[in-house]
Amino acid sequence: MVVSGPFYRRRIPAAEIVGASVALDDGTTTGWLNWPVTRSAADKIVRLNLGGSASVTLDLADGSRIQFVAADLAAAQAIHDSIEAPLVP
Repeated sequence: MVVSGPFYRRRIPAAEIVGASVALDDGTTTGWLNWPVTRSAADKIVRLNLGGSASVTLDLADGSRIQFVAADLAAAQAIHDSIEAPLVP
């Protein structure tokens, strides 16, 4: 899977994804600058946010996480299902 945003791109092999979850989200940015891609070293997370009310968080084998903010819960669930399906044996 390839994750990309403004000035950010990362290829994540399916074997590195150890979990995925969906949650409600307030859609706000976590940094002091209103930028769609933010990082938090303390939480080991990269957040891709174009606004919305739900998010999908991927847990990676190295302990880091990638989070996508989606338009709504249905969109977040669809993203989750498309990622989770290839991981199920």
